[in-house]
Amino acid sequence: MRRLAPADWGHGDAIGSHAAVAQAAAVSLIAGIARVPGIDWLTPIDPLLICESKLLQIRIADRLGIATPRTVVTNKVDTAVRELGHNVVIKPLGPGHFTTSDGTPAVVYATAVDLLSPDFQDLGPTPFLLQERITASTHLRVVTVRGQCWVAELDADSVPLDWRAEEAAHSSFRATYGTHDTVAKAAARLADDLGLGYSSQDWILTPSGDEVLLDVNPAGQWLFLPEPIASAVSAAIASWLNGG
Repeated sequence: MRRLAPADWGHGDAIGSHAAVAQAAAVSLIAGIARVPGIDWLTPIDPLLICESKLLQIRIADRLGIATPRTVVTNKVDTAVRELGHNVVIKPLGPGHFTTSDGTPAVVYATAVDLLSPDFQDLGPTPFLLQERITASTHLRVVTVRGQCWVAELDADSVPLDWRAEEAAHSSFRATYGTHDTVAKAAARLADDLGLGYSSQDWILTPSGDEVLLDVNPAGQWLFLPEPIASAVSAAIASWLNGG
């Protein structure tokens, strides 16, 4: 079970509505079953939920000596400019999926912005996660399963800042073999420290060769990755489920 519920379940339901209350009851039931003693999970439910926090990920990575972008959480433009400069990357602090007023599903991707632009003089009441903009030469998708690790790479020149926004990028990753051992070891150590039996992590390599962690997905996708990685990850999960 990669998620407690489908990703779009309940989108558009008004808070306090009958549909929202029914959904909350169902999620409470699923979570209650998941916490029953004697049931083993590849990743227990509480770390799965807690480790969605980007702030927690950054703090643990810092403790382990893993580089991350300098980060500020604020809705004040002057604070962000003072701490990071005006060219930054802005990300949602909470869920990146939402439903517009006309019912259309939407996704907020990590976006490069100039905070001196008139469009960003006021961020509104919502606190955002803002980070220094780091030039990437290569994107790395790193998947961990109980200490095992696989790394796939993608040229940054051919994709937007957030490669997820480009459909073709999902089929453009290349499997690597022993070329990113430092990242693999750090990713496995980070997953272990976060209590994640499975993780899907996003890293970048800079033109100078620095390795920087961008994000940890406690229940991220892996089947879009090239073979033999996709099958190897699936086999590792199946082996754990089978008691291996």
